[in-house]
Amino acid sequence: APLRAAASGLPVQALRYQVFVGSATLAGLAGGLWAAFKGAVFPSVASVAMSVDALLVILLGGVHQLWGSAVGSALLVWGGAELGQGLDYWRGVLGLVIMLVMVLAPSGVLGGLQMLLARFASKRGRA
Repeated sequence: APLRAAASGLPVQALRYQVFVGSATLAGLAGGLWAAFKGAVFPSVASVAMSVDALLVILLGGVHQLWGSAVGSALLVWGGAELGQGLDYWRGVLGLVIMLVMVLAPSGVLGGLQMLLARFASKRGRA
């Protein structure tokens, strides 16, 4: 929230620059380590399916959650392993699960859990 940060007296442009440089550094390091681990990098690695998987990870875990990508990644890997065993079209079922998550918890699984916990705490406070 740049307006809030500016109202608080924080240097917004400097912070944006630091975050951009830091994220680019981490992305470059991750790519370099991945290439060293695999031994070679080909253009086919940057396929549409990989981009969609990255989007699914974020949507599943939660967009505004710190641990959302870790939870989404675990759910996607687990769901792919479990659904892929008995279903030929497991990605279609996974798509239905994603749509269900987006309807029930638009902010992802972690956001939905936070919503449920807040609702439970408010009911408990009233009792």
